[in-house]
Amino acid sequence: MIDKTLTEIYKEAKYVVLRPNDSLQLKVGEHSSEVDELLIKNGTENAYFITPENPFSQSLCETENAFRHQRFLGILNDKSVPYVEGYGTDEDEVWGKERSYLLFSDDFECMQTLAAHFGQKGILQITIGQPVGLLMLGELRYKQVC
Repeated sequence: MIDKTLTEIYKEAKYVVLRPNDSLQLKVGEHSSEVDELLIKNGTENAYFITPENPFSQSLCETENAFRHQRFLGILNDKSVPYVEGYGTDEDEVWGKERSYLLFSDDFECMQTLAAHFGQKGILQITIGQPVGLLMLGELRYKQVC
């Protein structure tokens, strides 16, 4: 069963994609032509915003999260998945910044499996020309909620 409170938190969060000279923001339900350009540049129609941090919404220490990032990046490099770094936070950035990645891939199953492997209850799916979608883990499979 998908926790409706957690779903609302994901919907209200802001997701920031870092670029060399600036950043861009993603919001669930909103389209980003700037991300469309990144998708085209990376030769995909889809991207996924995923963090390896804090599995199942349980805060971990910096050391454990750093280890999870190392493992996550190792998988991305092994699978040759292009990515851009970013972070997720609340609108006022009171929560702090949860280091995340915008992964360019048209392999939905792979991205779903990767997120589930790292215990992520929610991920963003971005498709060219579409608003940012929120996928929540339900019954060990992601289900589209937006």
